[in-house]
Amino acid sequence: MRGTDEEYDSFRLVGDLGVILKDIGAPTVVGMMSFGEMLCAFKESIEIGAGFSGGPIMPPLGHMTADTIIALRSLIKFEGDVEQAADIIAEVKKNEWLDPEIASVALNTIARKTEQVRRGPITRTMILGTDGVRSAAIVRRAKKAYEDIKVGKSVEDVVRELDLERKKTVETRAAAMLGAMTGHDIRIEIKKMVGGARRNHPFTSSYYGFDTDADVELTVDGRTFELLGLGQNVIPDAIFNDKKELLEIIPLAAIPVCELQLSGHSIINITVPAAVAAAMKVADPKEVAKLAEKGGKSCSAAIPGAREKALDVAKLAVRIMKSMENI
Repeated sequence: MRGTDEEYDSFRLVGDLGVILKDIGAPTVVGMMSFGEMLCAFKESIEIGAGFSGGPIMPPLGHMTADTIIALRSLIKFEGDVEQAADIIAEVKKNEWLDPEIASVALNTIARKTEQVRRGPITRTMILGTDGVRSAAIVRRAKKAYEDIKVGKSVEDVVRELDLERKKTVETRAAAMLGAMTGHDIRIEIKKMVGGARRNHPFTSSYYGFDTDADVELTVDGRTFELLGLGQNVIPDAIFNDKKELLEIIPLAAIPVCELQLSGHSIINITVPAAVAAAMKVADPKEVAKLAEKGGKSCSAAIPGAREKALDVAKLAVRIMKSMENI
């Protein structure tokens, strides 16, 4: 078990799960998807082909069931001590994800949304285990945005720089994790990440998360591979022409690309600078939101919705500053 290091007998576990599935009747598709995510609480989740929840790629926020299982098992292990259980959650997020900061922010977000439906020790554990990282992440971005805008940078520039940091983190940690797993010295650099790989349509061209055209430079033990058009060129070529060498290295490039394709689940690189810029009266909230989304087009704004959320926080920032005028 991730976090608690508890061991389970495989034969007993498979047998018990089989009996449970037999007795519950006809499980729903969503129920079985959730069940698959629960299995990601085990360290062997990648080997057994479970869902997304165990990392190292950060999934959309609807696929985070494993964290609840880890929190539950931690609470049982520590006899209900939320503080100790929260330390386990913090450690798992720190060490088992390509981008630990964003992974913590994402879990904090979904746990807070869950508390709108039902509060309890599980959500308290997950929030407590990630609140520190979330707060630090927001403060760091707000400070950078304020200082950079003050010296003349645009909100678009601030967002772009934050996203470049995010991209570098993913590349570096993916290379380190994959290198440790394979025993090779690996270097990864994503040279291009845009939309419109297969379809010439304004929507897919604007949001790269749907039809990604990615160029990746991959170096394995000093040998460099230029993977141009990873999804639309390299992968089909390797499969249809049975290029074994390519088939072996494609996952090394695909993992960090997938992480960034899903980056739209947590967009604080866009919303925080937008709020700061609006509070500083750089432009009206609508223009700030537009520029913030534009700055995130190569990373955080992988899917639609960033501009709307940036507009919401920008308007709120203006409202708060107006209320504080006489303080």
